[in-house]
Amino acid sequence: MSAIPQFDLQRTIRRWDIRRRLLESIILIPRGILIGVLIGLCAAIVSRLRPWLLDDEIVKIALVASAVGLVLSLLAVWLYPRSIAWLVQHFDLRFDLKERLSTAYQLSTGQIPPALDLADYQFSDTRLAAEHVNLAEKLPLIPNYRDWVLLAAAIAALALFVWLDNPHADTILGERELQAALEDEIQQLENTREDILSDSNLSEAEKQELLQPLDEALETLQEPEVSREEAVAALSEAERELREEAEGFNEEEQQAFEAAGEIFSESELTEDAGDALEEGSPSDAASEMNSLGEDISGNPLSPEESASLADQLDRAADELQNVNPEAAEALRDAAEALRNGDMEAAQEALERAADALE
Repeated sequence: MSAIPQFDLQRTIRRWDIRRRLLESIILIPRGILIGVLIGLCAAIVSRLRPWLLDDEIVKIALVASAVGLVLSLLAVWLYPRSIAWLVQHFDLRFDLKERLSTAYQLSTGQIPPALDLADYQFSDTRLAAEHVNLAEKLPLIPNYRDWVLLAAAIAALALFVWLDNPHADTILGERELQAALEDEIQQLENTREDILSDSNLSEAEKQELLQPLDEALETLQEPEVSREEAVAALSEAERELREEAEGFNEEEQQAFEAAGEIFSESELTEDAGDALEEGSPSDAASEMNSLGEDISGNPLSPEESASLADQLDRAADELQNVNPEAAEALRDAAEALRNGDMEAAQEALERAADALE
């Protein structure tokens, strides 16, 4: 019935649509890139008014934004769906076909009841009109030069801003160095805090005393607008307080070691360990503890000697309780084993006490 069937009509429309999309792509390419360049230009202007970004970062932002703008523009052209009905109306107007395409499309889809003579004439007329459409003239693949000129001007302006020195560059670098240093110090303080919390040789009261200056320093360093002077002051104060606390604990430890050493010096069996503790050398005392364990395991003590040594170990444990509770507990276990005549268990307990002193 028709000189141009529905399939041929749609194929013609799709071919024209590809040409239309190519033209729109050529037009939108500089506009998509321009969006990214303008974003970079805005960033450059703001970074000259106040400390924000360095020049290389501005260039990266402009490049990424331009690439995104270009891709989004092309995706909008090629992925945005257009129905045949919309394309028919569009090309009727664009090619001045005086609704020939629309009428032929409606006839082919049954929207207009076909009359044999009218349909044949309409399809024939539409085919001839379509064949005479000059796509190169109606849809010329020529870029919009004004868009490219505007893009070139924007790129030149951005290049000028990047080429000129940023008066805030030193401030930006200083702030970032300070931020990096603060993050470093915060990490170190948090690591120290974890070490204190996990130290079984410290009582809860001692842990709280040590944690207080750390927590105060962390709170200051984590403030959003902390200055270099405030950060240095907070760290110095924390260091001073920690040193004072540590010196206090060291003095307490020394007193406890001396007291325990005096107790051990009462017996020839523990005299060497006692001397080491009195001299403030718990590692040497630990070595003597291991030797003592080996001696009593290889040469069992008499009941009297075991009782005397057990008494010494208990009294020494009392002195070490506050500064080294693990060593104190091991010494008490050794004393109990001696009273029970279990030299092997006593040796194991003394080895645990030595480990705790180490």
